[in-house]
Amino acid sequence: MKDTILVVTSYPEKGTIHGEGTVGIASYTKNTLLHILKTEPELSFSVLAEILSKKESYEEDGMNITRMWERNSLASLFSLFQKMMKPYRQIIIPFEVYMFGNAFFAGIFLIFLTFLKIMGKNITIIVHQVPDGIDDVESHTLRARLFPILKHVLYKIITFSSRKVVIFEKTFKKRLGNKKNIVVIPHAVEPVHQIPQADAKSKLGIPVKKPLVLYFGFLSPYKGVDQLIKEWDKQSSYTLILAGGGNPNHMTNPEYQKYIQSLHTEAEKKNIQITGFVSEEDLQLYFSAADIIILPYRTFFSSSGPLSLAFAYEKPVLLSPALSEYFSSEDFVEALKKNALQKKELISRIEKQSLTVNIQLIMKKYNQYQAFSRELKEKRSWNTIGKRYADLLTEQA
Repeated sequence: MKDTILVVTSYPEKGTIHGEGTVGIASYTKNTLLHILKTEPELSFSVLAEILSKKESYEEDGMNITRMWERNSLASLFSLFQKMMKPYRQIIIPFEVYMFGNAFFAGIFLIFLTFLKIMGKNITIIVHQVPDGIDDVESHTLRARLFPILKHVLYKIITFSSRKVVIFEKTFKKRLGNKKNIVVIPHAVEPVHQIPQADAKSKLGIPVKKPLVLYFGFLSPYKGVDQLIKEWDKQSSYTLILAGGGNPNHMTNPEYQKYIQSLHTEAEKKNIQITGFVSEEDLQLYFSAADIIILPYRTFFSSSGPLSLAFAYEKPVLLSPALSEYFSSEDFVEALKKNALQKKELISRIEKQSLTVNIQLIMKKYNQYQAFSRELKEKRSWNTIGKRYADLLTEQA
């Protein structure tokens, strides 16, 4: 047990990377562990994951997976704490506020981490979300008002309880207070196999010569999907597909259910297709068919998995103004310079006229935009990022 690194995380279904019952943190964590082992095969991981259908333990990819905790369950958290008290070499925690349930359960978990730190535990937290505010994420006004105070407490606990804190973009380090134990390791780009675009479009029933603008990911208010539908020109010569469905962590919320239904209603009026959950097999199909990947987000508090997939498939990207802080990261700036692009050429207000103008600009300078994404794909490859995580863990041994 002394030589085993414990990982407490959400984790995808056995045999998958992008599972229907889990969100992005699960697939990213699995990819992280697999690529760490590729670099340092002598490391050993034991994963404590959430229960998806039943409690179970199994071996997969050289790791022991134990499904033993449930969201919104104090009993599960206490069982988890007991496991974490054992003498593991290190503990890794990929963290999202709602991973264990609502904010109350996140608070309980972080308080326990503080006790573990005091006991001398070597903890690395990989923070997937670093919001600056929650006005565009939460509709609860009291919570939105309290957040500026609560976030300082949250971020202080995270940085105090960890030997190392990993974040994905430079701007998030500033939000966490620029502490010495914060390490920036960019969101990795996974290797993919692209199929011919014409074949992919044909399978989706899209005319080969009609450009496809693709939104990919869960349908969430903070991602601005409602605004994109509202501002999309019904007479556009481009096809818009929203490849995704409801976030499984919020589907029991009646307000969220109404939001999802309203998206479907409005999208139907403009002949915009909403696919629902996209399987791993179909993910390849949609990204191969796409000409442009659009991210209409209202706020920037996590490094986007869909953006990394856009880079993986070497697709031009169009970002909302809220995501302009991506360009505070050195590799984004270098990719712009290398391909004679300006930051403003990759950013569009989510308004009908701006969308039309910026999409047309991309199609005119398509090769430059494509090369920009190819450059980020190379800089953020899993081989590079996996080694950085492996180095981080071995230097702490």
